[in-house]
Amino acid sequence: MIKLKQFESILQQVKDFEEPKIKYEQYCTNSHLASHILYNIATKFGFEEKSVIDLGCGTGMLTIGCSILGANQILSVEIDPNALEIAKENISDLIFEDSSNSEEEDGDEEEEDGVEEEEQEQEEEEEEEEQEQEQEQEQEQKEEQNSENEEQKVIKEIISLDDITLVECDVFKLTQKEIIEIYGEDIRFDCAILNPPFGTKIKGVDVKFVTKALEFIKPGGSVFSFHKTTTRKFLIKHFTNMGYNVDVLFQVKFDLPKSYKFHRKKNVEIMVDILHITKK
Repeated sequence: MIKLKQFESILQQVKDFEEPKIKYEQYCTNSHLASHILYNIATKFGFEEKSVIDLGCGTGMLTIGCSILGANQILSVEIDPNALEIAKENISDLIFEDSSNSEEEDGDEEEEDGVEEEEQEQEEEEEEEEQEQEQEQEQEQKEEQNSENEEQKVIKEIISLDDITLVECDVFKLTQKEIIEIYGEDIRFDCAILNPPFGTKIKGVDVKFVTKALEFIKPGGSVFSFHKTTTRKFLIKHFTNMGYNVDVLFQVKFDLPKSYKFHRKKNVEIMVDILHITKK
C-alpha cells in the first residue's frame, strides 16, 4: 500500500469547490483529514479490489483516495454539475495522466446556391425563409420536449473514467434501476464512503444519506460515514433500531474554513465521528 505521506501529498492537489453552494452544505474535506481517515479505514478493512459507492462525491476527494488505495470499481454520485466537472478534472489529473477527454463534434451544413436570375433568387429566398421558420418552430418544440424529458430523467450525465464512474444525479432519486442502467447489470457495492451534509440546513439529511447508501451495499458490506459527534447517540440508536451494527471507528477534529460570505470566523473546528455501519 502507498505510504501515508505520499498519499496525503497526492490528495493535497485535489481542487476545491469554486463556488460552494450552501443549500448542499458544500465543504471540501481537507487533504490531511481525508488521507488519514481513508488510510485508517484501508488498514483495518481494506479497499483493495473492492467496489465503492461515494454519495455526494463533491470534487472527488474521497473517490480519488479510494482509487489510490486500490478500489477497482467506484460509483461517484453528485447533484451539482459544477462540482462534478471539477471532480472529473481532478481524477483525470491525479489518477489518469494519459486520459483524454472525448469531444462532441457538431457538423453544420451550409448550402450555397448560385442563381443568375433575380426573380428566381427572390423566390428561393422566400422559400428559405419559410423553411427556416418551420425549422425554428420544430427546434423550439424539440427543445421544449427535451427540457421536459430532462426534468423527468433521474440521471443527467454519466462520465466513465476507467474504474471510476461519475454520475450527475440527485442522490435521493437514485435507485437500483439506475445502477443497472449505468453498469448494464444488477450489482451491489462492497462499501460506501460518505461525507454527507451535517444537517445544518436540512434537518435529517445526514440520516437520509446513510439510509440511501445502505440500499446499494452487498450483504456483509459496510458504510463508512462522517457525522458530527453531537449526533452520535441519536445515530447509533436510530440505525441500531433499523437492524444495523454501528461502531465509532474514531473521532477527528474537522477544521472548516470560511467558505461563505456570511461566515464571520476564518475557520471553525468541530468534532466528527467516523461511523462504521453494517447489517447484523
